[in-house]
Amino acid sequence: MAGFVFNIGAEQLILGTTVWGTSTIRARLVTTAAGAPDKDADVMTGIGSSEATATVSITDDQAAAKSDVRDRVEFTTTGNVTFPSAALAIGACNRMVFYRFDTNDAASIPIACVEITEVTQNGGDITVTAPANNAWFYLQQ
Repeated sequence: MAGFVFNIGAEQLILGTTVWGTSTIRARLVTTAAGAPDKDADVMTGIGSSEATATVSITDDQAAAKSDVRDRVEFTTTGNVTFPSAALAIGACNRMVFYRFDTNDAASIPIACVEITEVTQNGGDITVTAPANNAWFYLQQ
């Protein structure tokens, strides 16, 4: 399955309830064994690895930008996403979920699930390389 924007994520981005570039955004690794999360999920409960080192804060998210060339609104960061000292217990991962953090998983809203090249933890840092134009996901205009 290709990457996707969660239904609740798209709704909140459109309504401005979640503001990319302003809201508290985090990313979480999703294990290959777990498969893709449900696009209809409304909260982060049960999505992604429960290992603490599988979740990081995103501090370089940029305001959404309209691209007339690609005919879409893109959601970017200024660089890669790094999971420092990722625990061996996480297991192989082939997806990453961006979400708006609010207190805990039951109150946090999933935004987008992106496919990544499968990584297997070795206890060191895991760096997920941003796409060439740094657009992790987009909404069609």
